Amino acid sequence: MNVPRLRFKDVDEREFPEWEEKKLGEVASFIKDGTHGTHQDTVNGEYFLLSAKNIKNGGIYHDESDRKISKIEFEAIYKNYKLIDGDVLLSVVGTIGRVAIYSSIFHNVAFQRSVAFFRFKSENSRFMAQLFTTNKFQNALLTNQVVSAQPGIYLGDLAKIQINLPSAKEQTKIANFLTAIDEKIFQLTQKYDLLVQSKKGVMQQIFSQKLRFRDDDGGEFPEWEDKTIDAVAEVTTGDKDTQNKIDDGAYPFFVRSQTVERINSYSFDGEAILTSGDGVGVGKNYHYIIGKFDFHQRVYCLHSFKIGVNGRFIFHYFSEHFNKRVMQLSAKNSVDSVRRSMVTDMPIYIPTYQEQTKIANFLTAIDDKITLTKTQLDAVKLYKKGLLQQLFV
Repeated sequence: MNVPRLRFKDVDEREFPEWEEKKLGEVASFIKDGTHGTHQDTVNGEYFLLSAKNIKNGGIYHDESDRKISKIEFEAIYKNYKLIDGDVLLSVVGTIGRVAIYSSIFHNVAFQRSVAFFRFKSENSRFMAQLFTTNKFQNALLTNQVVSAQPGIYLGDLAKIQINLPSAKEQTKIANFLTAIDEKIFQLTQKYDLLVQSKKGVMQQIFSQKLRFRDDDGGEFPEWEDKTIDAVAEVTTGDKDTQNKIDDGAYPFFVRSQTVERINSYSFDGEAILTSGDGVGVGKNYHYIIGKFDFHQRVYCLHSFKIGVNGRFIFHYFSEHFNKRVMQLSAKNSVDSVRRSMVTDMPIYIPTYQEQTKIANFLTAIDDKITLTKTQLDAVKLYKKGLLQQLFV
């Protein structure tokens, strides 16, 4: 039978009917994409002209940095279409497959041709938006995409995609259930973003010394000292290559990304800070570890911290300031790269060991909350991903 592995039942516990196979164009009363025209940006415009990048995490996001157009330009675009509550949005150029549901609260936005819109005759829009996120539908988009300067998919090919639909009642049950999970994902995402922004703000206050800790007796700590990284730690690079990684290796293997691989060897045992020496992760990837590990030949390792130096404090300071130094001094070839002196000669302002410890403990506590929230968020996303595979045909 044409039914999913996991099903809801009707209010009187009867089985819902078998799902029907249809073409997307058969159930959509409206399939249209955004404007193909060229529109003049207006600094003081009241209307936004958005693209596929403004659809993310199941919603529509825009801010003052996005393109603005005049009311005349806006009304000219809407001669071709007028969005209403419940229209489903799908990115169809560039990053294909992002999904959102339009709401009239976005009355001041229009979209470029990278976004397509769907209005359905009798189907539940929230159900259809969830169906668009399933692996089966996303794979159908990839199969039908046209590869050119930017990947894209024609509206006519979208209309021909085969989908499976349950009864209206079952659509509603599925949509309500998954919407509740989406709400949890939204709440955790907001919490995670707030914690990250909060940490960033407080770090700026701490390292600019606008916010100071006090000693255990309530007294002020001494002024911070001006030093360099090589005065507080030793710096070296690894001797391994990415091909040395082993999926189930016994030890962490730090490469030129934020992803930590595994390996069966270790060349270091102790407290260390690691960062990428070249590639796209330069100035963005930072790791702190105490224990056995190995690392890539183009990964820098800060270790053997001097007496009176708190390694965690250095980690927080270094990860906050090194990217700016990289941008100023980077050797521009095909990718950003780091010379050893860029690390060793980096200036660092350092307080007493007692204040270092207070700062490190405070920021580490925030990191723990961020990590916990991210773990919870990833778990709910994984749970939903599994449900999508079982709730849809």
